[in-house]
Amino acid sequence: MRCILGLTVMLLISSTSEAGLFFGRHARRCCTAPCSAVVACAPQADCCGPAGHWTTVQKTVCVPQMVTEKRVVQVCVPVTETRVGTRTVHTCVSEEVQEEYTVMVPVHEERQGTRIVCKPVVEEREEKYTVMVPVQEERQGTKLVCEEVVEEREEKYTVMVPHQEVRTRSKTVHHNVVEEREETYTVMVRTPEQRLQKRTVYDSVPVKKTRTVCCDEGHWEDRRICRVWVPNLVRKEVEYTTHECVAREEEYVCEVTVCKPETRTRTVQCVKCVPEEVTEEYTVTVCKPEERTRTVRCVRNVVKEVPCTWTVTVCKPEERVRTVHCTKQVAEEVPYTYTVEVCKPEVRTRTVCRSRIVPVEEEYTYQVCTTQTEQREIDVQVCRMTEQVVECRVWCPTKPATCCEPAPQPCCN
Repeated sequence: MRCILGLTVMLLISSTSEAGLFFGRHARRCCTAPCSAVVACAPQADCCGPAGHWTTVQKTVCVPQMVTEKRVVQVCVPVTETRVGTRTVHTCVSEEVQEEYTVMVPVHEERQGTRIVCKPVVEEREEKYTVMVPVQEERQGTKLVCEEVVEEREEKYTVMVPHQEVRTRSKTVHHNVVEEREETYTVMVRTPEQRLQKRTVYDSVPVKKTRTVCCDEGHWEDRRICRVWVPNLVRKEVEYTTHECVAREEEYVCEVTVCKPETRTRTVQCVKCVPEEVTEEYTVTVCKPEERTRTVRCVRNVVKEVPCTWTVTVCKPEERVRTVHCTKQVAEEVPYTYTVEVCKPEVRTRTVCRSRIVPVEEEYTYQVCTTQTEQREIDVQVCRMTEQVVECRVWCPTKPATCCEPAPQPCCN
């Protein structure tokens, strides 16, 4: 924003100075006809010469300036309140009760049976087998041997020799040009609204119920040594009151902050790339082929036949006899005793802890979030027009034109 304001001030100053220059140029051209056309005209030096001078004048210009001001706004602040309520809590009460249960008890029993067992029986027998016996033999023959023979010969080869050349090319260069344009943007503005909503409220309602109670309606008896209480347990139906939670819906008004879109306009500086073609010279290294001659040593292989003697190992078959032990499996029935685990039922007594739920009323504390309106001061940026003294050059004429024809208004005034 400050850059935009600075550009505006510079444009105002330049426009004022251009106005002065324009006025001065027209003041010099006050005569519309040449001085020699009329005899009664004033001398040429007085008519067509400059009749004035440049003066620096101070002017007061209004310049926009951003000022920070304080404003009072209303803000919704959340406040937490602590409240006390009553609720029914069901407590678990444990009782010990004896009950009978059946357990399968493992019992070990011995039983007899027979099983088939395989016993190994070793037998001896003779068998023939063939063995390959290695025998060494000498053999004669010829073999080919390669000998290397070195020869020298000339050959031609091509070499790429680098040369530098100057070439011309044209390329496109982009210059950045800053332009100002207006664009529209959307801002989400916070607006407080009151809405009607529903919530579920639980009320504690008393309900009458009945339950079975064991009462002891016994009496005291005098025995020989002491006085003894004789119990008499009687079951009775007793009425009691409990509280149950009943849900109901109620409407309430709450204040909600809603963001609404608002369209605004701002001036944005855009950088635009302008293409421009430029011609330049550059040096290129070009490789040109060039033929040369060199002496190369070549190795050539010559094949020759050479007599040789070598030893060969040959395997010849030979039959032999050996004694082998063979194992034979013989089946036989054998009696044995084994133990079996059998489960038998057995009745036992155990004490079991049974639980029942008893309703109990208790007080509890809960927190409720409400809103409270407060006034706060915030800093706001405001644009104010401030007066500023600017110096500019103005053309001031010293005397009017003396030509026969009337001078133009910009010169005479």
